[in-house]
Amino acid sequence: DSYIKFLEWQGESHIERDSVVECLSELCEKHWGEVKGPLSPACFTQQQRVSDKQYQWTAINARAKLQAWPDIQALLTAKGWLRGPKLRVSLPMEHVITTLHSYGAPQDVLYTFLQLVDNLDKRL
Repeated sequence: DSYIKFLEWQGESHIERDSVVECLSELCEKHWGEVKGPLSPACFTQQQRVSDKQYQWTAINARAKLQAWPDIQALLTAKGWLRGPKLRVSLPMEHVITTLHSYGAPQDVLYTFLQLVDNLDKRL
């Protein structure tokens, strides 16, 4: 059932990659701003039943490749009601920070995420 939906989506979107993750990566790179429709990364993720972890990991790598740091910050944080930004990530933060560093994220971006890590030992 999922594979059939994937093949139907490929026919409609004219994006032909080998896997759901490769298609998601391309959507995150080229169609990030689309909120609705077949080329929306969020709609594709829901339709293809991509897990939150896989979506976040794919989106982080795709947006980091383009050095779209504000998009990554928006993806991984939510505004807390009283206490400022809150982490909204399904992945180990150490891996996220290491990945962002490998793509050349500026120090202020890395610092922002480091400050959101609660465990002081991991932060160091």
